Amino acid sequence: MELFERTDALSRLARLRDDVFAGRGGTVLVGGPVAVGKSALLDEFTTLVAQAGGLTLTAVAAEAEKALPLSVPVQFLLGPALPAEGRERIAALLAEGVQIQWAEPAAAGAETRRLTADGARIADGLCAGLIELSAAAPLAIVVDDVHHADPASLDCLAYLVRRVRDARIAVVLGHADHDGNATSAFRLGVLGRPHSSALDLRPLSQAGIEALAATRLDPAAAAAWAGPAHQASGGNPLLAVALLEDQRINDPQAGPFAVGDGYTRAVLTCLRRGGERMLAAAQGTAVLGGRPGLDGLLGLDPGSAAAAAADLERAGLFEGAGFRHPAAAAAVLADMDPARRAALHERAAEIGYSQGLAATTIAEHLRAARRATAPWAVPTLDEAARQALIEGRVAAAIDYLSLACADCDDQTLRAKLTTTLVRAAWRRSPAEPTQYLEDLLGLSRSGHLAGADCVVLAKALLWHGRIGDAAQVLRDLSGSAAAFDPETVTELRATRPWLRSSFAPLLEFVPEAGPGEPRQTALDTTEVRRRFEASAALDEVLTKGPSERVVEEAERILRAARLDGMGMDTVESALLALTYAEHPHRAAPWCDKLIEQAVAREAPSRQARLSAIRSEISLRQGDLLGAEQQARASLDIISESGWGVALGSCLGSLLTALSAMGRQEEAAEMLTHPVPDAMLQSRFGLHYLRARGRYHLAADDLDGALADFMYCGDLMGRWELDAPGLVAWRTDAAEALLALGERDQARRLLEEQMARCDRRLFPRTHGNTLRLYAASLEPRQRPALLRRAADVLQESGDRYSLALALRDLTASYHELGESRRARVIGRQAWSIAGECHAEPLTRYLSADAAQPEPKSAADSVVLSEAEQRVADLVILGHTNREIAKWLYITVSTVEQHLTRAYRKLGVTRRVDLAIAVTAQRERNRNWNETVPAPVPGRPAARAAGGPRVTV
Repeated sequence: MELFERTDALSRLARLRDDVFAGRGGTVLVGGPVAVGKSALLDEFTTLVAQAGGLTLTAVAAEAEKALPLSVPVQFLLGPALPAEGRERIAALLAEGVQIQWAEPAAAGAETRRLTADGARIADGLCAGLIELSAAAPLAIVVDDVHHADPASLDCLAYLVRRVRDARIAVVLGHADHDGNATSAFRLGVLGRPHSSALDLRPLSQAGIEALAATRLDPAAAAAWAGPAHQASGGNPLLAVALLEDQRINDPQAGPFAVGDGYTRAVLTCLRRGGERMLAAAQGTAVLGGRPGLDGLLGLDPGSAAAAAADLERAGLFEGAGFRHPAAAAAVLADMDPARRAALHERAAEIGYSQGLAATTIAEHLRAARRATAPWAVPTLDEAARQALIEGRVAAAIDYLSLACADCDDQTLRAKLTTTLVRAAWRRSPAEPTQYLEDLLGLSRSGHLAGADCVVLAKALLWHGRIGDAAQVLRDLSGSAAAFDPETVTELRATRPWLRSSFAPLLEFVPEAGPGEPRQTALDTTEVRRRFEASAALDEVLTKGPSERVVEEAERILRAARLDGMGMDTVESALLALTYAEHPHRAAPWCDKLIEQAVAREAPSRQARLSAIRSEISLRQGDLLGAEQQARASLDIISESGWGVALGSCLGSLLTALSAMGRQEEAAEMLTHPVPDAMLQSRFGLHYLRARGRYHLAADDLDGALADFMYCGDLMGRWELDAPGLVAWRTDAAEALLALGERDQARRLLEEQMARCDRRLFPRTHGNTLRLYAASLEPRQRPALLRRAADVLQESGDRYSLALALRDLTASYHELGESRRARVIGRQAWSIAGECHAEPLTRYLSADAAQPEPKSAADSVVLSEAEQRVADLVILGHTNREIAKWLYITVSTVEQHLTRAYRKLGVTRRVDLAIAVTAQRERNRNWNETVPAPVPGRPAARAAGGPRVTV
């Protein structure tokens, strides 16, 4: 391989070769960090000598062969350059040498050993043989990794180094200067000779890395790659080459720099070459996440730990306080023996606790060690879990709590920890905590579960449809003293309104509030207070009806909402309070913002629950496709089994949207999905019943639809939740009755509904009720009522319901023979239905949409259809506001159409437009048939629409 930035080093070795050929021997000790390229340089020197006609004897020492005497010179016998006579003589010496006592034991405190007489004789004979060999041709003796050589081999090499000055012998030794080798007796002894020198190699610069890259990449790519590669490798050639190979096999779409398996393998190779101290320091640093505390973790004195870290830094693995690249640390951790890794993490946790480090830092070590046996471990894990939940690190919190529960012997504490674990796991998926519910039930029965935690358990059981178990937990709580401790009182106060609006049948099992129970307690946190306020707002909307005060309260709570510091019950209650108060347009932006937070904080369970609410909001805005997409997203994140009884809400929104979009086969498939029986004891069951009824209505199963709507109404009445904004069951049932021909019965239900839903408070329900009431009247009475319904529905923001009202108004005008009016309204209805993806509606209205626009004053110029409609109504004397109301567009849109019409017709005033129309009328004999009918609100319109109906 080509060497980079090694010109000076090669020149030094070339001069040594020239000196040897001139009869002057010498020794060069090639040093430098691990894997810096010493071996490649030694190979290049061997080639230089051979090309010049010299002889070479090479060997590579290995740590595994340290117990084999003379393992280095034995390798000389393998070289083809050794003549047969010399080979036999050296082989005989070596064979004898491995049998003798080579050296005397070193004296106490001495750094060198003394050769025995036999050892000196063997070393001298070997040296003489090599000198004799060099008389025939210059000789290069090259030994790599000499620091791993056995003592006998080092003795022979040292003996030779002292005698090569006047021989034609070059001794070149690759010697590591890490792990204490830089101050070894052998290295210092060699460098103490006047004809010996050191050659230290340094890591490559960024320019050297770029030159290396240019051998495989184009110049531009090499320049872009060199910077990050130098940063990751520290100039270590082995690491750089591995990174270059990773880049070669990398997907180009992934970017100009890649770190892959080649790099991590090279890191481990460097560490194994570096010796035990370097490897231990790397492992300790990987465990700690940095160098501080390394000496205490490994049991080293500070100087040794600092020296090992310095070796790693010079080798290109470390920079500053730790690894240059996180992939290196990950590779070291993965390569460690699991038992050693666990022991180091446990030791790190102990040190961290003794030093007062943060609970999360200590908990991470305990999690990695998978042990928490120390007395302080469980409380530390509990504290760390609570902090992790605040920060949105749900997975870490679950791991901390699971470990704490596994190693906790105190049943009461374990009950508390398990409850917290259920709450944490719920954020990831409601299905996940089911594995802990039986354990909590047992702890509850044995009296180890705190009163407030019993409430949490009951709510979890309710979600999963275990109504009986939840009721029993609440009964037991009611009969115990725990129901009166301050924390439980606080929890119950926040839970009562939530239960009334979500699981009304369970409310009877909740301990009643005491006469002296305060509205707030000293234990109220901001979160608990907001949870109570949100659930109370939802409860008030469903039991007493909406008010501006309640709506503002819900928005105030959402304004402060942060998913990391507010429970989902709070968020859901506030969003649903706005939604059921028929303010979906105010709930939508808050819901979207919270979904973004859930995605950013990797909280899939919360994302799914918010998406389910967003689906309901979209339905109430007439966005059928959006409702479908959000419902499917929620079901993709949480499995149907994980949704428990709340599945009714998700499936209900999806079923309603699919039915309205005319996708009956898909809707029918939704009905095959099993739902929990307990769902019909919850608010979620109401949504499902209503959705199933809408499907039956679309499928012309009128009796089935009526049964579902009436059952829904029966449940709402029993639960005292008969709120129009929740489910307008009377309006739905009346629609089914009208289809069955039961007009009088339908009218009675609609009149009841109208009495319960003031237009100001319930514009959506009021508008839909007006629409259906019109259908119960005589044909000539319908248009005026339908126009009122359309006005109200436009204010409500429900585009789909508006399209239905305009469809009915179109049909009414057709029935009365007012085709011009029918076409104008039908086109508008068709456009809105298309926006809503309501396919059955668009098909129904397609005949009116396909009719060409009647000729108008704009025939002489090219006006758009919208501009023509506005121009015709202006000519009749209607104001912009009246036109906007008639066409169900904004005043601003009217003004834009009118401005463009003026410009095209070349006029600037409304009266000029009328003059232009008059001229056009004279040229067009059919003009009188094409003028649109008057709009509602003017005398002509009232006359054409028949008598005004008041409901």
